[in-house]
Amino acid sequence: MLFKWKIIGLVTLYFLVVGCEYYPLYGPDSSRAGYINETDITVSGNLDPEKLQSVLQDQFGKTTENINYHLTVDFKISDEGGPIQGSGGVNQHYAVGKAEIALFDLTSGELLYTDTVEERAHWFSSEQVLANLDARDDALNRLRRIISDRIYSSIIAIQRQPRGAA
Repeated sequence: MLFKWKIIGLVTLYFLVVGCEYYPLYGPDSSRAGYINETDITVSGNLDPEKLQSVLQDQFGKTTENINYHLTVDFKISDEGGPIQGSGGVNQHYAVGKAEIALFDLTSGELLYTDTVEERAHWFSSEQVLANLDARDDALNRLRRIISDRIYSSIIAIQRQPRGAA
């Protein structure tokens, strides 16, 4: 009896996935394949925009001759606070990063996607200046990676027509 319900569940899942027009995000037929090595990236901002651009290029790949998309990102640290007094001389700090993103199709000039991504990162420090600076740098690098992951995931989830389709 249990085996029968497993079969019914698998068949139902199959039809739900097919009925929802499920598109895989990874693999040779995914929407991700169209953006890899075809997306030019420009990042501006108030705190080392080159570092965020480098993280995004790790995900989108280095551009080749076939540049079909342009991603613009305006990344700013919109709020930074602390120290929030902790116990034993350990303080908590935070930084909030905000990225305004826009993805353009260069062949048609069409704006494909726009969004605002906001994330925060925390770090703890003691009274030592160098330790505090290292902890802050680590937190800002984590913040860049988190924002980059959110941007990348949002863009590859866009359902788009394959090139040449009407």
